[in-house]
Amino acid sequence: MVGPMAMANHSRRKAQASAFARTVYEALEPLHTAGFAPAHIWANARFASLIKRLRENVCAYVFVSDGRAASSDLTVSLWVAPPDSPDDALDRLGVGFKIMIGGECAVDDEFFTICCKRLSLLMTGIHGVADAVQSDLESPCVETHRLRIYRMERRIYGALLALCRDGPRSIGESVAAIASRAVQAGSSVDELEEACVPIAVRLEQSGLLVGDELGFYGGDPRLLGGALFRHIYIDALAPVRRKSK
Repeated sequence: MVGPMAMANHSRRKAQASAFARTVYEALEPLHTAGFAPAHIWANARFASLIKRLRENVCAYVFVSDGRAASSDLTVSLWVAPPDSPDDALDRLGVGFKIMIGGECAVDDEFFTICCKRLSLLMTGIHGVADAVQSDLESPCVETHRLRIYRMERRIYGALLALCRDGPRSIGESVAAIASRAVQAGSSVDELEEACVPIAVRLEQSGLLVGDELGFYGGDPRLLGGALFRHIYIDALAPVRRKSK
């Protein structure tokens, strides 16, 4: 049982994360109108991010990291990378490019205004960077361990999308419900990953996973559910825009 002290600490951390994220998202309001969506559930007391889909296999991420508690700066950076969880795990992927936008210890409204202007300038030429990311993803300069796992995750996620499309209606409805909850402020990553476990079990039983896909997570639906959730989330927050025929 969780004690009252632990519950109080959790509530305090959640409030701190909400306060920091709210301040960041308000300060970066111009990015919302440019198509960036705030990643509420990935925020904490010192980190917030926003995401925009550039193409099916490439996203733009704005990361705001507050290192002032460790005598560093609050920094704003832009990542152009494949669709993945919006956090520093992108460093381990080995595919993508990170660009520093700004950093200050004494932060005010002008700092964020300048960052928005610099980001707007970059976005005018961002598709050239997206081309480079696409090429690096198809033929990587370095094959990291995380990239190998990522590729498997995308294959498995593709199987889930096929199951949603061609399988029982209830599967698609469950995935859609999780996606809807995921983009709302106040949702919990842990709870949503847990909600993905029954979906992972149904996917394992579907016959759509073959070869290495079947045993990749050691038959543990919790691990598989957590991996599936990251990709459900990114597609919900920054959906792929399909061209009309």
